[in-house]
Amino acid sequence: MDSQTTCGQYVAAISGKPSMFRRRSYVCSLALVVCLAASCSTQTASDSADSALEATTTTTEEETTTTTEEDLREVVIKSFQKKLNRYMDKSRINLQELSDILRRNEVFGELFEQEELLLISWVETKICEDFAIADFFANTTVGGRRKDEVIQDLLKVDTAKWPDVVYTFTLTSFTDIDTRSVKKNVARLTDTFYLSPDKRCRGTLKTGPELERSQSFTTGNFPGAPANGFERYSYVQFGNGPERFARTVSLIILEPANSAVSIVVTAFNLRTQTGSKVTSDDMLYEIGNIARDLNTLWTNKIQTDLDWLALNY
Repeated sequence: MDSQTTCGQYVAAISGKPSMFRRRSYVCSLALVVCLAASCSTQTASDSADSALEATTTTTEEETTTTTEEDLREVVIKSFQKKLNRYMDKSRINLQELSDILRRNEVFGELFEQEELLLISWVETKICEDFAIADFFANTTVGGRRKDEVIQDLLKVDTAKWPDVVYTFTLTSFTDIDTRSVKKNVARLTDTFYLSPDKRCRGTLKTGPELERSQSFTTGNFPGAPANGFERYSYVQFGNGPERFARTVSLIILEPANSAVSIVVTAFNLRTQTGSKVTSDDMLYEIGNIARDLNTLWTNKIQTDLDWLALNY
């Protein structure tokens, strides 16, 4: 006996009207269809719940994986930064390497590292009239910093053999910085050059061992194209008056590692007052070559660091 007959007999029994069988049969069939549909809906809802649970589990796994990758990247960044700021680490330039660069450029190479309290500043740290080297890192925190200032040790040389020019190197690494903020400060300095008719900035700064003299200067801007995680900005400066000097300032932003490196090379003419045959152009040529070699050396050191490779490849 099928479900339609059973349903019809049940309706007839409770109604006492057999003549209405077909009508009741239709109603009962409709009820059965509704019942079956409800059963399907229940099953579909159950399946959907299972699918939703599975999707949630997958999403959670993906989030966990992403979080783990971010944590690992942070560990690599911290490892790289620690080496960059560590004294005498192979990631930094040492005295021997600096001396080699000087000698390759036919410059007297006896160097010594100055104590923090005895720093000799031959030229004020201005790049333009209203912008000093420290302003690159204005309005941003610096988690760590390592500064090495190296100067030629002229006292070890016979007075008669003293060179006309003394060289000073200031090598500084900055870690755990906001690179976006540093780039904004670079852009602010760049505007100073673009607003000038000859694309240079000029002004007056202090010079001499105790910064007691004044000297007019001219600075040019030479930005490089970003590549392989490096962004380079270079500024070349020279004195226009009797206090002859030349200086290059190189800023390398290492955005993948939230770090930066500053390389400052200064040549100061000691014999200006008594007359020197070494011109500003001579000094510019020499520090240009030295600064290029320093940039290349530090870049090579960073590019071969395993943590840097893990961050960029």
